[in-house]
Amino acid sequence: MPSLIAEAFARVAAERRDGVALAGLAGLPTRSFGDVAAAARETARALDSSRLPPAPCVVSATGNHPSFFSVFLAVLSADGALVLFDSADRADGLLAAAAAFGADAVVLPAEAADRAGLASTPLPDGLALVGVPPAPDAAWRHDPRAGPTVLKLTSGSSAAPRAVVASERHLAADARHVVRAMDIGPGDVSLAAIPLAHSYGLGNLVLPLLLQGSAIAVRDGFAPRQLRQDLDAAGVTVVPGVPFFYEHLRRHDLLPSLAGVRRLITAGAPIARDTVAAFHAAGLPLHSFYGTSETGGITFDDRADPREPPTVGRPLPGVRVTLAPWGDDADRGRVFVQGEAVAAGYAGHVEPDPIAPAFVDNGFLTGDLARFDGLELVLVGRVTRFINVAGRKVDPAEVEQVLRRAPHVLEAHVFGLPCDRRGEQVVACVRRAGDALSVADVRAFCAGALPAWKVPREIVVVDALPQDARGKVSRRELERLVTQARGGQVAAGGAAVDRRV
Repeated sequence: MPSLIAEAFARVAAERRDGVALAGLAGLPTRSFGDVAAAARETARALDSSRLPPAPCVVSATGNHPSFFSVFLAVLSADGALVLFDSADRADGLLAAAAAFGADAVVLPAEAADRAGLASTPLPDGLALVGVPPAPDAAWRHDPRAGPTVLKLTSGSSAAPRAVVASERHLAADARHVVRAMDIGPGDVSLAAIPLAHSYGLGNLVLPLLLQGSAIAVRDGFAPRQLRQDLDAAGVTVVPGVPFFYEHLRRHDLLPSLAGVRRLITAGAPIARDTVAAFHAAGLPLHSFYGTSETGGITFDDRADPREPPTVGRPLPGVRVTLAPWGDDADRGRVFVQGEAVAAGYAGHVEPDPIAPAFVDNGFLTGDLARFDGLELVLVGRVTRFINVAGRKVDPAEVEQVLRRAPHVLEAHVFGLPCDRRGEQVVACVRRAGDALSVADVRAFCAGALPAWKVPREIVVVDALPQDARGKVSRRELERLVTQARGGQVAAGGAAVDRRV
């Protein structure tokens, strides 16, 4: 069946052939809409000459580079399935994913293929096509009758990650919802410093360009010191970012770099209130965006002024959000999302788990807990497996809420670690405001608000909670900080620890 995305882009390219589609930054090539269309045709011919089967499944890892679009369009035009990685740092991980998803080939930079000693076929833009032998035990296979398909990797992926199966219809619906809610038009230019291969990048950057011609300025990574130069060079009007991006700019007094940008968007994780306040004071409203790989965009805060308590805004046009009951609190529940952008499901078999996010009842039940404040959604925590402290259950979200009320605490993340005496113990990493924070005071505050078994037994204080590439708090890095502090080392950001047990 014809690719609706490829056909839409063909119309855009015909109308704006010589207009800039991709403004290359940091040495990346700049391409017009006509250039992108020509590169996609050349890539399609190269894939065809490689004798891939009809409607191939291809694992792609091009990073933030104009070649992302040529591969994307070429595979979809062939009725294929595209499994998107954001980097090719580990070729073995790509090959493992290819085996898991029954892929026919892997596309990655030629130098990465050479480094790994892989036999390959050259593709345009310095890419290489590596054939993959059939995998009889693949967890998922692309059905050609399904038409063009994209597999979006979820966060926390491993060598054989879980992936969300999204049709072109799902992707196009998500893009429509996003551009309507955020007022992104064909004349806008968005900065592409977040990964194009992630769900956030697809809905806010890739699809708006392909479907309506909203240009992007492509950069492979976050470069705060070059930000002003990048924005001026490309005429950027919209910046989709993650909390780490904005918090770094605030800490290093770089907010003036964003002067003149029409829309600043933050997503991927909750953003600290002091960061939002600092941007507002500088006349730069930060708009929170909430979504998942499974649903695309869910809500958007289009207010010009920060609100207390902070919200993630109202549901996007075409998105229905309700709360499924959870626990004894009637005012909060699990976020349940319905709409045209909700994907078909996960690739392969997923073991049933009553606490895990799931595709149910023509929608998606997330792992997020929230409540409504009028029409706006307030995220209050995650559905998590309780920490088991000597047989007593502790909800990490409850402890985090208490910690955030403690004097001089800006953010908190709570989790459980193994303990010989109790099975597990509660551990907290907190972000401080200035140098006034005392671990003893934090413990005393918690002791006054929580039963003894819920009070964190270890508290690590940091200047910033570490985040991964998707803007989410990194559990692995937090555990490393705790391990450093236990060993008497100074953790990143001058961490301190109280190890009372």
